[in-house]
Amino acid sequence: MNHRGFSLMECTLAVALLAILTTLSMPTSDSVWQRGQRAMARQALAQAQSWVERGQALTGNAVQALPDPGPWTDGLSYRLSLQTSGEGYVLRAIPQGRQTGDTCGVLWLADTGLRGADAAGCW
Repeated sequence: MNHRGFSLMECTLAVALLAILTTLSMPTSDSVWQRGQRAMARQALAQAQSWVERGQALTGNAVQALPDPGPWTDGLSYRLSLQTSGEGYVLRAIPQGRQTGDTCGVLWLADTGLRGADAAGCW
């Protein structure tokens, strides 16, 4: 008698193996998500910088605040802030929610084009 198909033991083993692989991949997916959020934050900082520069060019005055919420913050786990001093400014992306566990911390972009983060290699 020739039986085709899988035994209960084979199915159970396959499900157990799948559960183990899923568990092992979870920390990786968090880091991938955080990297994606950092990329979105860098893009949002660039968009906010364009908005500030356009506002200054149109009015002739320094922009003192960002719109809340800015159009660039959809789905972003960062809060953007603008700090002005004299003729210059610094835009900051401050991690919120799930992103606070990211070791990169705050990302920033200055009017001079300088950029950085709380940790090296995060920009």
